Amino acid sequence: MITIGQALNNDLLKNTDLDSTAIQYHLQSEYNQDYDHFMAGHPVCPDCGHRLYRHDTCNRSVKIQSAQTVVSLTIRRVHCPHCGRNHRVLPLFVIPSFQICSDTAAEIISASQQWKASFQAVQRTG
Repeated sequence: MITIGQALNNDLLKNTDLDSTAIQYHLQSEYNQDYDHFMAGHPVCPDCGHRLYRHDTCNRSVKIQSAQTVVSLTIRRVHCPHCGRNHRVLPLFVIPSFQICSDTAAEIISASQQWKASFQAVQRTG
């Protein structure tokens, strides 16, 4: 998993006039721009350091807490031909594994730390 982009504009999510379709369109547009910028920088595999290439897409349901809605985003995946690994390229505002859209950077950091701790605990016991 690779994360890209920046925190969300909270004003957008707190605008109660926007329906879930408008929010989804905005989030997808921001993510697509961030992904294009990411790929233009010739990214490298976090596992082996070789160049990554566009691979495919998958859909991800994302719960947006402040707007009390769920949207579906098309998430891109990249492939490393050297080590054979595929990586999802998640927007920074999607908390890994929890599929929740965070309104603050503090929530992102806290949830990420909890996810890493639980993942490490599973690895130790597995």
